Amino acid sequence: LFDEACNAAPPLHHDWINTWLDVYGQEYMVDQKALRIICCRHAGRLVGVVPLYLRRPLRVSDGGVHLGFISTGERLEDEICPDYMDVLCLEEYRQACANAVLQTISGELEESYDRAVLSDMADCSSLVQWARKHGARYDLEVVPRGVCPVSDLEGGMDAYLARLSHKTRAHCRRLLRTAEEQGVAFEVAQTPEEVAVFFNELVELHQQRWQSAGEKGCFDSQPFTSFHRQMCECWVPRNLAVLTRIRHGGRTVGVKYGFICRDKFHFYQSGICLEASTHLKSPGTLFLMLLIRYLIDQGIKTFDFLRGSASYKQRLATDAQPLVQVRRVRWTWRTGVGLAASLSTRAIGKARRMARRKKAVPMTEQEGET
Repeated sequence: LFDEACNAAPPLHHDWINTWLDVYGQEYMVDQKALRIICCRHAGRLVGVVPLYLRRPLRVSDGGVHLGFISTGERLEDEICPDYMDVLCLEEYRQACANAVLQTISGELEESYDRAVLSDMADCSSLVQWARKHGARYDLEVVPRGVCPVSDLEGGMDAYLARLSHKTRAHCRRLLRTAEEQGVAFEVAQTPEEVAVFFNELVELHQQRWQSAGEKGCFDSQPFTSFHRQMCECWVPRNLAVLTRIRHGGRTVGVKYGFICRDKFHFYQSGICLEASTHLKSPGTLFLMLLIRYLIDQGIKTFDFLRGSASYKQRLATDAQPLVQVRRVRWTWRTGVGLAASLSTRAIGKARRMARRKKAVPMTEQEGET
């Protein structure tokens, strides 16, 4: 169905789903029978499918068992953060599948969960449209989840640059000239050995950058790293994932990683050498220009930066795709306890913040002196 579906996206591919179940399933699924795969058929033909699972509560404030898309719902430090989740379906059955899926979630499956959380769907998804139209009847809520900046690459590199602001366009062209003048090498991993080397460099550079800012970095998570290592090993040789790097002066300056779905590239992760800016101006943007030029040559028509509001995404994008979450809460004793725990946690946090502020106030002001 994936090859025929109108809304195929990397997180809906069976390789992605199977890898997530292999790496994350045992820890996050309620039990061995936690899968809830809803299949939609017409005259015996499979026309739609949505991969769901029941997640065990990670904390009291979760409010019980969650029903959600496979590869969502992990702890913050383990999150895969997939975008464009949906019911995978044929174009002519979009509305019928949305109707069947959400009615099943609100009816037949409702006794199995305390919260249904369908995260990070495009706001044009048939599921979202159906939820907006019939949400009040089925206690469905649609919540914004940010946007994915997107670049239109139709017409080639010059056409893409022409869609950017004059200042950004001039800057990008200067960077491309600099890359040629300084002998920056753009390389694409192809063999299993190259995949291993490029991926290890991606992890190292990404972690160095985040750790220098006092953060852990996403590859600090062993499950996250294992998941993407397996995806690279599986998808790069089949041209479903792209792992690239740039080198200058005999060293790797950066590595970028993303997925290809038909004529669209999903830019997922990157790592840039902290010292690169001392040798190359704007190495991150320079790398993106080389990557975009390469992807255009491969027939890619759309470059999706995925969710995030980083300034470089805003400068280089030509459009944006809003994402939303559809959720439903069943008021059970577990969701009641979860709400109470959440409110308690917020109250304690507020009290602590107020105490810190009071402690920071000068003594003369506390005593009312002038």
